[in-house]
Amino acid sequence: GPFNKSHDIAAFKWSTRQLDSVMVREEISANSMKKFGLDYSQTPDCAFLNNFVTEPTKVCAASSLEIDDEKTNVGITVLDWSWAIAGCDRESCHKYLEKISTALAAISESKEIVVHLFSQTDVSTERSDLLVAGELHELLGKKGVESVVHDAENTASDLCHLYSKMDLFIGSRMHSCIFAVNQAVPVVALAYQPKTLGVLNWVSDKLKILPIDTFSAAELANAIAYSIDHRDDLSQILARRSRELGELVNDDFNRFFR
Repeated sequence: GPFNKSHDIAAFKWSTRQLDSVMVREEISANSMKKFGLDYSQTPDCAFLNNFVTEPTKVCAASSLEIDDEKTNVGITVLDWSWAIAGCDRESCHKYLEKISTALAAISESKEIVVHLFSQTDVSTERSDLLVAGELHELLGKKGVESVVHDAENTASDLCHLYSKMDLFIGSRMHSCIFAVNQAVPVVALAYQPKTLGVLNWVSDKLKILPIDTFSAAELANAIAYSIDHRDDLSQILARRSRELGELVNDDFNRFFR
């Protein structure tokens, strides 16, 4: 979802009633299930299990050398989200990258930051996450902000290792936000779909979540500054919540798939 057309709702309700169980991963979807009169279990996203994190690869080891512990390290995932929202185009994506670079440039005036650009997902040949990360890298360079584009060959497990070294994470990919939460790293989310809002609100209402199409550079800069300034408190909350959510999804999986 969200489902806005009557035939989509009818098809969803029919197909869902053929199933033995339905697991939804956040409250927005749960409320839709209630509205449609359907049975469901609200279960955290399976990424909270964090049981896929193994020893880092050689690619990850090389990426780790790019991280300077003496500086404030800001991780980020970006994407071309123009396909996700009606009326948006490539120019919308460019403006989004420009606002991110402006916000990070404002932060760099008071903190020595390094921005680490990661490709969480590669689902497009023409507008891949790596390509969009490269565009942001160029914009940051023009504003005098140091940034690193990390190897797209880093595995999901590798990314968790690398995210753990960040002081803050800005995520447009929902699972990159979850990976950062699992590593107790404060998150600022730029949400292009309701699922990100729902999942992260379940984690903690202390996390900053901004709509990807309407946020301002000033709003993002304020969210970044807040999250860095409250890093220790947020990290404690996230360490506890990621553990609790991991236990919940493990219990539900054991119940459904025993």
